[in-house]
Amino acid sequence: MPSSDYSSSLSWEARHASVIHDGGLLHFRDTGQPGSTNRTVLMVHGFPQCACEWRLLANELGPDLRCIAPDLRGMGSSFKPANGYDAAHQAGDLLAMLDAAQVQQVDVVAHDLGGLPSLMLAALHPERVRSLALFEVPFLGFSGPGVIDVVNAYYHMKFHQDMDLAQGLIAGRERFYLQHFFNDFSYRKGWLSEAELDHYTSNLQAPGGLRGALEHYRALPVSAEQLAGLRQHRLTMPVLAYGAELALAEHCVNAVREVADDVRGGVVPECGHWVPDERPQWVAGQLHEFWRQHAA
Repeated sequence: MPSSDYSSSLSWEARHASVIHDGGLLHFRDTGQPGSTNRTVLMVHGFPQCACEWRLLANELGPDLRCIAPDLRGMGSSFKPANGYDAAHQAGDLLAMLDAAQVQQVDVVAHDLGGLPSLMLAALHPERVRSLALFEVPFLGFSGPGVIDVVNAYYHMKFHQDMDLAQGLIAGRERFYLQHFFNDFSYRKGWLSEAELDHYTSNLQAPGGLRGALEHYRALPVSAEQLAGLRQHRLTMPVLAYGAELALAEHCVNAVREVADDVRGGVVPECGHWVPDERPQWVAGQLHEFWRQHAA
């Protein structure tokens, strides 16, 4: 087993920023300042996390990069509207935050459901995306060789879409549910600290927090149709795609090959679903090599 490369600390030297968009406030963390000339990385989290998911990886990547990490709508400190959770709509959210941060082009790094709006951002605004790195993204609407049906393969995909049932069973038991959910998909069981669990629990317990997080799943059928359309509008920027050994494995790199021309990736060894938390040093090494290769 590789040596430990995670920390339980929630500290992160990234300023809080926000922008009003689509009738609400979108929150993001930013390690740089508007007008910075540093290479910028847009880091898009998944369920049930928020921008702070990326603090360990951002620190591993080093001070020469500017990292912008949004709270997706419905999660963290961003607003929690009744709609707008499909991938294309949320790509507009990401674009609004990049504009607010005065950033013209980014390397995108995404995890889990954060990969869906990241893919649409790359498809709808390719001039803004230099490269795309995807970790444990549950590609939907794909059925090629080596691609699994993630909706039927994992219990929570349908459970979270039935929002009345999910809210009824999770509300009041958020901490228990999250502890089970994190542990169920972890290879390295020690990565989740009590402080982290408390933080994510408080996000779900906030007004609209549980509903907003589940809205991402209710929008999956629409997002799947949008992603399927990428076969006719293939991505041309370099794409890195990894699944974890204990979770999606080869699915990620196999699926993205259906919609992108320049693809590399594979399987993260000895790792569960929570790749940025379980293996931040490994991920940082892969990203630096990926960026070095396509910059040549």
